[in-house]
Formats: sequence, C-alpha cells, structure tokens
Amino acid sequence: MIAATLSRILIIIFGVLKPAYSSCKALNQHNENDIEKWLSYWIVFGLFTSTTAFTDVTLCWFPLYYELKVVFVKWLLSPTSNGALFLYTKFLKPFIDGKQDKIENLITKIEEQSWEHCIQIIPKIFNFFLETIVNQIILPFYNAGCPNTVETCNVIKKCNVVEKEDFSSDDSIESEYFKETGKQKRLKLFSKISKRNKGAGFVKNVNDISD
Repeated sequence: MIAATLSRILIIIFGVLKPAYSSCKALNQHNENDIEKWLSYWIVFGLFTSTTAFTDVTLCWFPLYYELKVVFVKWLLSPTSNGALFLYTKFLKPFIDGKQDKIENLITKIEEQSWEHCIQIIPKIFNFFLETIVNQIILPFYNAGCPNTVETCNVIKKCNVVEKEDFSSDDSIESEYFKETGKQKRLKLFSKISKRNKGAGFVKNVNDISD
C-alpha cells in the first residue's frame, strides 16, 4: 500500500507536473525540437496511463511492480535515453502511419455508441438515486416524526381483523379474544400474544386501543 501510494505521488510530480511545465515552456519559446519531444512524451504517457489502469488490478502482485512503474516514467523523461521519443519513432509512428482513417473511424464509432448508452443509462441512474433518497432518507425521517402512525395501523388491524391462521397454534387465545371486551382485557390478551411470539407485541399503551 505504501509503495502504491508513493509511486503515484512520484509519477504525479515527475511524470505530470514537471513535463506539463516543460511543455508550456516549449510552447512559449516556440522551440520545435522541445515541442516534438514533449508531444511524443504525452502520447506515450497517455498509453502508459491507459495500460496501468488495468495492470494496477491484474499485476499489482508482481514483485517491484510499482517501483518499475516509476523507473519506466523516469526512463521516458531521461534526456540521455529520450525514451518517449524512442518509443514513438520506433513503434507508435510506424503503426499509426497508413492506419489513421481506420483509427479515426473506430474512435468516432466508439464515441457515438458511448453517447447513446449514456443517454439510455442516465435516466435509470437518476431514478435509482431518487428512489434511494426517498426510501432511505425521506421515508425514515417522516416515520421518525410520526412514530404512532405504524403502531396505530397495527393495532387497528389486530383489533378489527383477526385471521385464524395467526392463532392456529393456540385455540384458547383465539376463543378468549372473541369473548373478552374492553381495553384492559384486550391489553391482557395482547400481552399473551406477545409472549407467545417471543415479545413481538403490537400495543405499547392501553390508550392506543379504541373500543
């Protein structure tokens, strides 16, 4: 973890910030040699960054992987080796020459398809976040402000509608429910039901039950 963090910091400082300053300097001075050098570097560095987006996941276990990344960037920038210019002139330029039309058509096609997918996905993402906000934030906040609402509904359902399958394990409680009336007796009955259901009671206060 330390090696990964340190390598990222070094690459940002020496592989991004310093070359960015040197590129600006070359443009201001209209130095064609330096402009060619730094354009070649940014092309190679862009491919390097795109590649490491995958290798950081698949090859991070390799010994000295992060150290090798820093050494490679240093080699690209070295004025002695001119690694970036060497890779561009020896490998990238011959590969790109004669294939520019195909590459540009491929890039255009990918951009169009990506935009179409974004248009289809963005509304789904928006609806997902909207439902999450409503279900996870707004509704719990509303229910917290009205704690008696759910309890009252449960009490009304239990007092007015009693389904026989709820009492199938204890017929005596079912018959007792239909015989006893009044708030105190109902509360007593609900206490028995709560004990039978391991404490999952429905009424907290006798005043919550109406005749």
